[in-house]
Amino acid sequence: MDSAKSADRAAISAGRGDGKSAAFRQAWSLLIQEAQAPEERMRAQGNLLREWAKMDLEGAIQAYLGEAWDTRYPGTLAYTSEPLRNALASAFSEQPQEAWKILSRDKMAMQLLGAHWCMAMPAHKLPFLVSVTRELPPNLQKEAATILMRHKQKRELLIQLARTGTPEQAERWLMDAYTRASAEGSAPELLAKWRDTAPGIERTHDMMAWASRFRRTDSDELAAEWEKIPEADRAQAARLLLAPLNPGSPGLLYALDRAVETGQWQAFTPDLLGTLRYWEAGDANALAEWSATLPAKQELASVYQTALLKKFGDPAQGREWIEQLPEGSWHRDQALAALARSEIEKSRDLPAANRTVETISDPDIRRQAGEALYDHALKQGIQNLR
Repeated sequence: MDSAKSADRAAISAGRGDGKSAAFRQAWSLLIQEAQAPEERMRAQGNLLREWAKMDLEGAIQAYLGEAWDTRYPGTLAYTSEPLRNALASAFSEQPQEAWKILSRDKMAMQLLGAHWCMAMPAHKLPFLVSVTRELPPNLQKEAATILMRHKQKRELLIQLARTGTPEQAERWLMDAYTRASAEGSAPELLAKWRDTAPGIERTHDMMAWASRFRRTDSDELAAEWEKIPEADRAQAARLLLAPLNPGSPGLLYALDRAVETGQWQAFTPDLLGTLRYWEAGDANALAEWSATLPAKQELASVYQTALLKKFGDPAQGREWIEQLPEGSWHRDQALAALARSEIEKSRDLPAANRTVETISDPDIRRQAGEALYDHALKQGIQNLR
């Protein structure tokens, strides 16, 4: 019997109430046993899951978890479970609270299906998404904030969300929401709005909306805007200004300087370091020159090293640049750590990288560089690390 027809007949049987999930499980087993093209098999599984989820959502999710990573067809569509996740979208939309109960009990289910559950949330149920966002894994909290940002009532929803967390969480969620989106209105209008709002969640939201307007602003224009910010608000403004910037943002270095100036070390996240590393608006020399202006502080070690990686893409050029730095200085030692990383990433030359680390004067920086080098080598798949 054709497996797809078997699945359809089992679904009809379950729909009449005789056997319910047992019939779906039987049909699922038939599909697994059938040898057929991956696309055809996955299509049949998707159709079955869609019907199964209407009757027994938890059973359908468990079936998905058991079959999502089928490897019987190496190198084919069978390696992806996207069609099967999509098959559950309707049930997630129609039963968001029931789906939440199931997913929140199973960490694996949440990681594999949580984003689809968030995206399937109907508009009238977004307040429920707001109420549970704090309980989501961090990557899905960001997804939830992004989804709220797309709604026409985004300001109200984001403020509701921010009120459910700590001040730090609230700020992080608002940053996540505006990472790729820009607020409506001009920068002067948005500036006036947050300056006229009393301190609190609403003001933080409106300041973040204002900051989102500077994604494509150059340093001179950003400097002019910075002068309009009251001294008491500059620390928070510096953090928020960095959130929407990306490798194409011309004002990135100016914004980084303001974060350094106001001591916002928590703003230097891995995402921001990635933005700095692949910054398109300045060349390797501009980044290296800027890095030399950074104060010698441990909190800035990652920023300093990251800014040098483009220059050190040619290790010989990197060594020449380092020779200009004072012997035994913090900047020279941290530059040597960056050079060792570049030797691993560019040429996979672990012995050379180890020799570079050994030339670092400060014992703490040398130790940290050695530990980081081990991690970088592992990421590069280099064997025989000892």
